[in-house]
Amino acid sequence: MEGQLRKSNVDIRLGTEVTTRLVKEIKPDAVIIATGAIPAIPLSPGVDRPHVHTAIDILDERVSLKGKTAIIGGGLVGMETALFLAENKVSPLVIIEPTDKLGGNIGLRTGWVVRNEVTNHPDIDVRLEATVEEIKEHSIVVQKKGEFEELQTENVIVAVGMLNNNELAEKLKAEGTIEELHLVGDCNVPRTVKEAVEEAAIAARKV
Repeated sequence: MEGQLRKSNVDIRLGTEVTTRLVKEIKPDAVIIATGAIPAIPLSPGVDRPHVHTAIDILDERVSLKGKTAIIGGGLVGMETALFLAENKVSPLVIIEPTDKLGGNIGLRTGWVVRNEVTNHPDIDVRLEATVEEIKEHSIVVQKKGEFEELQTENVIVAVGMLNNNELAEKLKAEGTIEELHLVGDCNVPRTVKEAVEEAAIAARKV
């Protein structure tokens, strides 16, 4: 794909932050925003502690962990993060999920396979209908049906979903200097790559 872009004489600027000022300097006829999504962060006290990381940090191998690890969120990303850590010899692991079901509304086939791997893994403990009320230096306070329990842990991973990263788009809209502005992919609403590709194709045809 990169080769096709270069053959098409596309101006590619890597390592460049796109700001409203840069957009004004370029003076485009249209702007397509594809800034993706960022991890959602819960409001639990202690979430800003240095041993708290996002699932993206783990899956992108930005950090290396050892010892007991708690994962907040039992959706697909939370389960995949737990399996990734288990494969890399990080244990024991505990998943804290506020609903009564792992995986939420993920596809039947994918959901069954991943859910089965997690529930049958000897190093992964699952706590359903539970929430993390506080993150301490070496433990978390978990609440389930009004009862509280303090679990020892060395690391905490946040996997509670994604938020659309549309800050640039909102700034451009507020300034009102771009006549044609398109948002594609997760900066609209976090979904799958299928919707992102479809929206990008539609936007490209329009411009």
